[in-house]
Amino acid sequence: MPGNHDVPLYDVLRRFLSPLTRYRRFIDESLCPFFEIPGLAVLGINTARSLTFKDGRINRDQVAFVRETFARTPAQSVRVLVTHHPLFALKVGDEVERAIGRQEMALDAIEESGVDLLLAGHAHHASSQDASDFVTRAGGVLVIQAGTATSTRVREQEQSFNVIDLNDGDVTVTIHAWTGSAFRATDAQPYKHREGRWQILKAEELAH
Repeated sequence: MPGNHDVPLYDVLRRFLSPLTRYRRFIDESLCPFFEIPGLAVLGINTARSLTFKDGRINRDQVAFVRETFARTPAQSVRVLVTHHPLFALKVGDEVERAIGRQEMALDAIEESGVDLLLAGHAHHASSQDASDFVTRAGGVLVIQAGTATSTRVREQEQSFNVIDLNDGDVTVTIHAWTGSAFRATDAQPYKHREGRWQILKAEELAH
């Protein structure tokens, strides 16, 4: 998914007239790609904007697109929404990454569409938690943040990427961190959706 670094910063004409031309040329023509296989539906939404140097936004057409796309997917499919910018304000160290613009509108669409997982990056810090930890009315969605995979810009963590395993409604998020010579699985967090939210599975539950 395109992010704020894909929008030219100092090339003003390109920034406002054709901000994502190079992204379309070298990465993907679609800025809102959709991928579906039996049991899984993944939709990406472009949150990068020319009018801001860092923050992201979502617009009404994109919100409608989220609703329309997931409305066509089977009810039993795991629904995943991917954005570069996180939908929630995140505290990383002493800094706070602001929530996406028009957050309330986006959250309404996510809840109504039955989205199960929200994937994002931008904050350069890996984490996963139930959305209700951020906002009470967020609905039952698991928020998964990716760390920094290849850049040297990190925040309190080594370079890393996430591996997400889905198994009969359970989700396990495993962080693979750079050890200096290779990426190694350093943390695996299992979740189960119950009572309207994602809860961490305890060791005794995993044993069964």
